Amino acid sequence: MRATTAAGGALSLPGLKTEARRILGEVEGLAERQRLGLAPRPLSTAGLTFGDLHRHWEETRGKALRSSRFLAFVRPHVKELLQVSALDVTTAAVDRLLATKAAHLAPKSLNHIRGHLHAVFEEARKQGGPWEGRVNPVTAARKFKVAEQSTEIVTPAEWPLLAPELLERWRGVVAVAFFTGLRRGDIFGLRKADVDLERMVLAATISKSSKHRLLPIADQLRPYLEEALATPGPDLFRWPKGKRLPNLIKMLRRACGRAGLVQGFELRCRRRAACGFTEQRPTDAVPESCPSCSHDSLYARAIPRRVRFHDLRHSFGTAVVAAGGTGAGQALMAHSDPRMTARYTHLADGLLAGVVERAFRGSNYAGERQNPGGGGSGQRPSQVAQRFQRVGPPGLEPGLRSRGERF
Repeated sequence: MRATTAAGGALSLPGLKTEARRILGEVEGLAERQRLGLAPRPLSTAGLTFGDLHRHWEETRGKALRSSRFLAFVRPHVKELLQVSALDVTTAAVDRLLATKAAHLAPKSLNHIRGHLHAVFEEARKQGGPWEGRVNPVTAARKFKVAEQSTEIVTPAEWPLLAPELLERWRGVVAVAFFTGLRRGDIFGLRKADVDLERMVLAATISKSSKHRLLPIADQLRPYLEEALATPGPDLFRWPKGKRLPNLIKMLRRACGRAGLVQGFELRCRRRAACGFTEQRPTDAVPESCPSCSHDSLYARAIPRRVRFHDLRHSFGTAVVAAGGTGAGQALMAHSDPRMTARYTHLADGLLAGVVERAFRGSNYAGERQNPGGGGSGQRPSQVAQRFQRVGPPGLEPGLRSRGERF
């Protein structure tokens, strides 16, 4: 079809050349946007389904997964999309899928499914992939808000109470986790050759990121390491190879209960079959009689602090950041992003109070200068006189020095 003018007449030869250059510019611009991934490319394979994209992900990224449990969880939830055309897996389709799963899945699980779908398209849209240069439809899909859970930590002041109550077999493992912030798998991967007590450093390999770190050994940790070094074998903490690592949560929580690290008490009636009275209270005070059956059968059971073994890493991060700042915590915990370090920092009584005290230590200087003889200032008169000699009386322009009696 030959191009025509606005009036319907045929274009002249110069007009045809101008129109051809305009169309060529549009085609070249579209090709450049497709190359940069700003515009979708036409599918090279007819009948491409989401299952083809998923198989491409399994061949590239799926083989590098640290565990197959995630794939076993997410596969049944995306099974209905495997036979669907890749063009039909739109943002609206992903939102409908997640909405149907929201009735029986937690928000965190829904975000895992969404993240998996996003990863499948991201891997396929790379150069040479079956979805090369096209837009990822999951990027604009809905994200579900996950309720933040409270983390229970152990402060340095509470460690002397907890350590004697730990089982002797696991006391060194818990101490290494508390004073180094290592994860459970990294602790059982330590060898005796990794411990250098002369330099007071511990060479650890972070399995999650394959990073090697030299961690300083605290003085409080040295006795536990010396005891572990005295055991036979090359491993610092012996554990049968191939056997699943133990669940240390129950052991840790029972030790917290014996150490008095509790979050409350539960009143129970010993006549549980006939009465069944239970009530949670902040103290262990026991009434004379049961409010339900009026018998003298009440007793208080301590509710241990719900500390997980991984919370010891949170305890380490909180203490280190409170003492040395986010940079020190990021380096010691092998985080590539300081925002991840912030997740391991929790406001705890007695930890951050010292930071505030050090930050405002000199804020009472003006009051001391007005009343040099007053007590409780924390700054010696000699320091006050030296500063007065260097800066001058109140109201003097900063930076000018005193010259005899003239300023």
